[in-house]
Amino acid sequence: MSRRGDVPRHIPRLRFRPTTQRDLPECFELLPQWLQPDETLRRAHAELWPRLLDNPAVFITTVMEDLALPPGRRIQGWGYGIVLAPAWVQRHALTTKPRAYVLRRIYAELLDGSFEL
Repeated sequence: MSRRGDVPRHIPRLRFRPTTQRDLPECFELLPQWLQPDETLRRAHAELWPRLLDNPAVFITTVMEDLALPPGRRIQGWGYGIVLAPAWVQRHALTTKPRAYVLRRIYAELLDGSFEL
């Protein structure tokens, strides 16, 4: 039997939608700690992601937001997928001997210009 005090005050209203430029600051707050998001990486993301949102190789980028929360706290999840060139996949042995932290390598190469989408 439920008592009135047991009822949650927050009832989520979740939806998925494409990521927009204005979502990026809130999305950056979701970066996982294993990515080690220091201030340099945050600045790099701020420069990199506006370009990536318009790139056809980034074939999907979506946020999950809770419309029951106030603006600035709504985004609960952020995901994206990119197309990797076969040469990049082969160079990094993703199909034969993949190493951990592929995302770090992709970001590093995007930032230094050696990775082309």
